[in-house]
Amino acid sequence: MIPETTQQIIQLYQSGMAKRAIARKLAINVKTVRRILRHDLPSDKPQVKAGKLTAYQEIIKSKVKQGLTGNRILRELREVGYDGGRTILLDYIRKLRGNSQVARRWFCRFETPPAQEAQVDWSPYRVLIASKEVRVHCFSMILANSRYLFIQFHRNEKLPTLLSAHVAAFDFFGGVTRRIVYDNMTTVTLGRKRRKVIWHPEFNRFAKYYAFEPYACRPRDPNRKGKVENPFFYVENDFLQGTNFDSWDHLDHSASLWLSKIANRRRHGTTQLIPEEAWMAERELLTGLPQTPFPFWSQEARRVGEDGLIRVDGTRYSVPLYSMGSRRSVTLRIYPRRVEILNRQGQVIATHKKPDFPGKVIINHEHYQAIRRRPQVKPGEYEARFLARFEHAEEFLDGLKERMKGLSSMHLAELLKLAQIYGDEPISQAMLHAGNYGNFNAYAINRILRQRFPLILPQQHEEPLCLNQSYLEDVQTGSFEDYRQYSSTPANEDEDGKEAQS
Repeated sequence: MIPETTQQIIQLYQSGMAKRAIARKLAINVKTVRRILRHDLPSDKPQVKAGKLTAYQEIIKSKVKQGLTGNRILRELREVGYDGGRTILLDYIRKLRGNSQVARRWFCRFETPPAQEAQVDWSPYRVLIASKEVRVHCFSMILANSRYLFIQFHRNEKLPTLLSAHVAAFDFFGGVTRRIVYDNMTTVTLGRKRRKVIWHPEFNRFAKYYAFEPYACRPRDPNRKGKVENPFFYVENDFLQGTNFDSWDHLDHSASLWLSKIANRRRHGTTQLIPEEAWMAERELLTGLPQTPFPFWSQEARRVGEDGLIRVDGTRYSVPLYSMGSRRSVTLRIYPRRVEILNRQGQVIATHKKPDFPGKVIINHEHYQAIRRRPQVKPGEYEARFLARFEHAEEFLDGLKERMKGLSSMHLAELLKLAQIYGDEPISQAMLHAGNYGNFNAYAINRILRQRFPLILPQQHEEPLCLNQSYLEDVQTGSFEDYRQYSSTPANEDEDGKEAQS
């Protein structure tokens, strides 16, 4: 197009002439007029709006790369002083992301009356806890009518964890709906027989205890429980993405605040209602909860080690030795977040909170009161004796104290005993080998010594055969003929007194 003609089209349009009239006047196609005006017409939008984003463009780009939602970016920009509008921000975010549309299958949308249905599902995520990437499993339950949402994060999706999350959700909602919808998770269903669902026996008892009807979706039908599927994207991008949590407790606390202040107080895009306000009207119609919650723990019997510890899921926990007596086994109740130790009467004698990461040693020093009544070695005596014997073992000693903590003296005493049996050089070699693998304890040293020096056997301390401590050389000599006369059974008869057959 000739520049003069382009300038003439712009002038005629700015003077108030319609596009078709311009086309007739200049004898050109109206599409050409529209194209020129679309590309060459100066923008009439006020520059002040775009200028409000200028100072925050780099922040916006970084948050878009993290995958955060527009609402979360707007919320976080408000915290650092952004006072612009929501529309220009979302337009800028949309321009950065580009247009990506995915073809989807058609489905029929439906709504349920209040207190009629809830939907449940799991979703795994990778999050940062104490700057370490951890795989967490998000349990979600949503009331289908009010869209009131509950989420809770766990280490696994096992049946006790699923039941525990249900109990927490029921307490959060203040009741139970008449029906709860699930996919075909193995903790809920064991499959189908002639299209009839086979429910997991323990889960079926749980459903009857809380008086709700479980419903399993047909395979490959995620839209049936789309009300609980859709919030997972919202949870990931508005809550989890780009956040480093200090601990599991911090994750739980942050999730609770996010639910109460953001997720359940926003205006829902479908219902155009605030979920918290809609839930307050639905709450009165929910089925009430029993006074005693369903027992959702797993119960096991475990043998206590010589150091007074038991191992559960890679973590060692101390056991109250004053309640053990001569028994070496205890009963455990393993919850998703804690471990309870029971005595023979079924009473809880100790409770340990599960650590953020497995592989630790959790010790309550009060559990060792029973053995503290014995004469105690002065503090640091075992360390001094150990370093006096092994001058170059400071690194192993530091690792032992860091790993075993209050039990380090017990392990040092065992190492000194092993040194009396095997000698200093084998102990030094074993400590060097064990330290390369991070095994700073006496058990690893003992195992390595038995493998590398099998001919050296620990000395057995035999007890005296009689009270007056007589030895074999003090026993009078005799023969088998002398012993025969004191025998009650003739030598040529068997135990039944019959003649032995020669």
